[in-house]
Amino acid sequence: SATLSIESGDAENPVVDVPLTGTSVLAPVPEISVTPADVSFGSVMLGETATAQVTIANEGNASLMINAIEIAGTNSSDFTQTNDCTTVAQDGSCTVEISFMPSAAGGRSATLNIASDDPETPDVSVALSGQGNDGSDDVLEVLLDLEGQTDINASGSSLPLSGSIATQLELATGMFEADLALDPTQGQFKIPLLFKSLTANAKVTFEQADMTTGTLIDGNLTANSSLYVEVPKVTVRLFGLKIPVGGGKDCRTADPVNIELASVEGTNFSLSEGGDVTGNYTLPPLQNCGPLTDVLNQFLAGPDNGIDLTLTPNL
Repeated sequence: SATLSIESGDAENPVVDVPLTGTSVLAPVPEISVTPADVSFGSVMLGETATAQVTIANEGNASLMINAIEIAGTNSSDFTQTNDCTTVAQDGSCTVEISFMPSAAGGRSATLNIASDDPETPDVSVALSGQGNDGSDDVLEVLLDLEGQTDINASGSSLPLSGSIATQLELATGMFEADLALDPTQGQFKIPLLFKSLTANAKVTFEQADMTTGTLIDGNLTANSSLYVEVPKVTVRLFGLKIPVGGGKDCRTADPVNIELASVEGTNFSLSEGGDVTGNYTLPPLQNCGPLTDVLNQFLAGPDNGIDLTLTPNL
């Protein structure tokens, strides 16, 4: 709102005020969302095929055009995809079916590349990985699903967690290494903004920095996971609108998060039945998150963050 004031030489009415009002609206733009951020097929016997799905959603307020979907990378011939993705309506989604048939033993990898007309993120890549197993190693390979949550000490908030962990256990030593794939998640926390406290909604994704390693001996599991925490979007709702206040494609922890996990004391963990694990970690400061990076770190970064997970075999 504003006022247009007109001054003149009119002796009876020297000033005339004209009220001005208008309402701004968000321009219609598509917004792509791809889940999961990476796909790990675990161990697959040579000659056999494993399948997985990647979902492409449109969180914007205009139709999303999918221009191309292709698989590229070192072992791209081991992975194939089919999809029903052309135009994705607002709040709609489509599915990419991915198949993995390893052509050789050992680690195999490729990338699923998705091109769209999202003006901010026109290109999205999903890492694909798997292990070709020729049956020659004395290794037990198990895919475990995980569910749980992590508590953020700085803001007193929590984030739900889900995903999977593809484990290769050396039977002779009890040592293992694993691919950890955490699904994108989101949570809420309070931030001071515009002279008041507002509830911020943060989208959070994860990128594995290194393989998870550990031991499983006599029912006691210990593990160390290293990953980057990424915050692509932080919004607050103001006047009925979702206002972005931080995040971005380069917004993530400056260093990897190192999480020490162990089976819950007094319980027995087994790869055949799964079990509960718990841990504690320090969340390094975020960087490249926009003008409010310091504010976000005040309510996200810091020590004494707890994590509790339940692992179950994916049979």
